[in-house]
Amino acid sequence: MFTKNYTIISLYSSVFIVIGLLTAYFPLWLNQALKLETHHIGYILSLSGVLKVIFTLTITAFIKNGNYLRASLIFITAFTVTLFLVIYYFKSALPFSLIFFMVILFLISFSPVLPFIETFYSSLVKKSFENYGKIRISGSISFCIAVFLFGFFFSKFSLTIFPVVLVISLLMIGFSVFMIPSTVGIQKYKNLESYKTFFKKKK
Repeated sequence: MFTKNYTIISLYSSVFIVIGLLTAYFPLWLNQALKLETHHIGYILSLSGVLKVIFTLTITAFIKNGNYLRASLIFITAFTVTLFLVIYYFKSALPFSLIFFMVILFLISFSPVLPFIETFYSSLVKKSFENYGKIRISGSISFCIAVFLFGFFFSKFSLTIFPVVLVISLLMIGFSVFMIPSTVGIQKYKNLESYKTFFKKKK
């Protein structure tokens, strides 16, 4: 049980490190490295915020059962790392409209990670409702520490190291995902019909 709890704590911590980077420093990097104007960054954040909900509901509708969750997390992590590296290395050669689209795609593609981890949590941890606060706080602590420490490093070395820090943090998620047991007792995942039924119930 300790091993399973350690796996979930590792997942929460690594995910919230990335969330801290994306929340506090990604907009600054977009401005300094990609030369995006403030209003363009505002459009990106607002559009991605809306599309995250739609994208997460859509992608989960295609996951037939829990056996696909681990593979989905690995794919999402690899995809986000690859997409960010493409944006970083080809930023000067890509047109603005394509960069705008790719940055939004990068942000929304990361959105299902936390809901998937929540699903794994409920399956790996006994008495999940009782222990949720104790384990989930690891993510909140990681978020706060990440924002503080990375702010210190960026002030020392500038935001030019942001891509390296972000890629390493995303790879940490991938490493944590590989710690998840290959067979986890997750019930059949929600499909599109179950979502429709859910939204029809007023309670």
